[in-house]
Amino acid sequence: MSIYYDSTQLLSYKCIFNFDDILILEDCYIPKIIQNTDPLTLAIALKGTCSELKNKFFRNMDSRKATMLKEDMEWMGPVRLSDVKECRAKILNIIFQLEAKGELFISKVCISDILFD
Repeated sequence: MSIYYDSTQLLSYKCIFNFDDILILEDCYIPKIIQNTDPLTLAIALKGTCSELKNKFFRNMDSRKATMLKEDMEWMGPVRLSDVKECRAKILNIIFQLEAKGELFISKVCISDILFD
């Protein structure tokens, strides 16, 4: 069961939208996120994510940049979880800033199988 909240109906969607939810963003927004993100930050943030999310970024950049990003991710080896979380938070902040400027629109936030006490 999935519950969809329209962003105009949910005041605290930023608390619910997490890094993996980038998958629900339209592909046309990804180049804007990449353009506003330091390449090292992006490489660290993508460490340990699902291949679907990595591919969403790779297919929205030119092949040379995608190859360089993949090489950077392999070259850096293991990274601390705290560094990954920090880089993901930076990218989420970029997304929220782009949305505030009207350059990106989070149309719906999908929350699957929410449990409430």
